Amino acid sequence: MGQGDSSGLRWGIRHRLEFIEFRLYWGGTVNRSDLMERFDISINQASGDLTRYQSMAPGNIRYDKSAKCYRAAPGFQPVVLTPDSDRYLAWLRLDAEGIVADAGISPADLPPFSTVPTPRRAVPPDILRAIVTAIQRRQALAVRYQSMTAAAPTDRWIEPHALAFDGFRWHARSWCRRDKVFKDFVLGRILSVSGQDPAESDPAQDAQWHQLILLEIVPHRRLSLPQRAAIERDYGMVDGYLRLTVREALLYYAERRLGLDIDPDHRSPEKQHIEIHQRIRLS
Repeated sequence: MGQGDSSGLRWGIRHRLEFIEFRLYWGGTVNRSDLMERFDISINQASGDLTRYQSMAPGNIRYDKSAKCYRAAPGFQPVVLTPDSDRYLAWLRLDAEGIVADAGISPADLPPFSTVPTPRRAVPPDILRAIVTAIQRRQALAVRYQSMTAAAPTDRWIEPHALAFDGFRWHARSWCRRDKVFKDFVLGRILSVSGQDPAESDPAQDAQWHQLILLEIVPHRRLSLPQRAAIERDYGMVDGYLRLTVREALLYYAERRLGLDIDPDHRSPEKQHIEIHQRIRLS
């Protein structure tokens, strides 16, 4: 195995080497106790992993005797991981929301950060389990559901075939026997499940679910050229376009989340940075 080559390593060893590099790249330091606490391994195993990493990437790591830790050396270049900003920032967000507790970085290594709070949309585990089971077993469920178009809860039979997330809430994409149409049911508004029955619908007939739409998004037409260039960089646009593929059933949610459900001429370009160039139905 050559320098920097980890392809032939067992999964457990590679996982620990990835941890070492993750800590060095994002936190700048790592020591044996980090490995011992994270993986519940002996001091000898932790020392062996650090020695192995040093042999793979000798220019990446140096030992700081005064701090009794390993530090990322100047000119550090990852050899095991491909650094991913999205992963790091997503972890910060999930940590702030209390969803994950550890991603390999100690609290002391984190920059000060905060997030805009997102209300938790409560989904009782027994309701979610019933929906997931119904999808897997092709079952219909008798549910009590609180719609926003009705003042009081109603009883109905639904036949869920998929889960969908709109950026804020989870839905059960289902055939509604009462309305005889495929539609979305917000999981948090399903109050109870009282029965099961074999499903009668065919998920393949949910045309909106299976139809894909290509959204081509461009900077707002009234932005200056430097502003347009900044938006193109910010959104990772290629040749001036951001192309997103979304199910037609979720198109409304996608456009609303991006603020694209409002006519771009009705909002200033300083507030509405992007607009839709076109929607393309994919076959």
